[in-house]
Amino acid sequence: MMTAAPNTGDSTRYLTLRDSVTIYIVENDVKVFDHVLARKQTLYSLARFYGIALEELYKYNPGLKIKPTEVGQHIRVPIPNPAIRRYRKGDFKPWKFVPTFYKVRQGDDLKKIADNHFRINLDTLMQRNHLSAKQVSIGQLLLIGYVSVEGIPDSLRKSDGNAAGSVRHVMAMNKFKDEVQGKKLKEQRGPAFWPKKGLQPKGEELIHEFFVLHRLATIGSTVEVTNPVTGSMAYAKVIGKIPNIYGNDIVIILSVPLAKQLGAVDERFFVKIRYQ
Repeated sequence: MMTAAPNTGDSTRYLTLRDSVTIYIVENDVKVFDHVLARKQTLYSLARFYGIALEELYKYNPGLKIKPTEVGQHIRVPIPNPAIRRYRKGDFKPWKFVPTFYKVRQGDDLKKIADNHFRINLDTLMQRNHLSAKQVSIGQLLLIGYVSVEGIPDSLRKSDGNAAGSVRHVMAMNKFKDEVQGKKLKEQRGPAFWPKKGLQPKGEELIHEFFVLHRLATIGSTVEVTNPVTGSMAYAKVIGKIPNIYGNDIVIILSVPLAKQLGAVDERFFVKIRYQ
């Protein structure tokens, strides 16, 4: 049986070539792995490295809100399928990836693991793990592929289509509904602008990749932004007011990930906004 080392990283990196990732499946068929916290690692930078919001870490690790983290603590991280490189083709560079294993659970068989869980060729899976038969046992570790030591871009989560990829949207939407419950919403239409060099938030806001600047919305509140052309809708945190350097016709300034989520192509495009 193959073995995998804890994925701890070190004081400067969250994954190193000495590490590995071991995936297991939890409720709602979400794939997760345990990141073992190393010295000087923080939740804020860990969430950013793995392309998720801090609120998502709290969802999968309820205890994080109760007591401070400590070295050696296991932090559960959801992982989307596109983040797992299943074949060593094209631009694959071994020194940029760590091996990724799957821990077999009850009810699994090789075909189910290959076709349903990871969309990998069955023969490839067997050859990679030196298997001559299709039987597997609970708890067995199978080498599935590789994860980049550079982390997981948020864009891979949005394209995954599984529960982990939609957590941010659902949580932000619920937060918006809670904030505006019983209040009369204001609506606004007009040009949005997204600086392609990106906004430069400070401190904790670095973890909120979906954020906006607005003239009237309460700082710290959540706004709903819709692109009528693409039909895409997203929710974002208000982190400040629009500076005077922008024209009065601009109704909102968007972060780059938010603009891309809405399907924006030009730096300036039309949006509909709802806010409190």
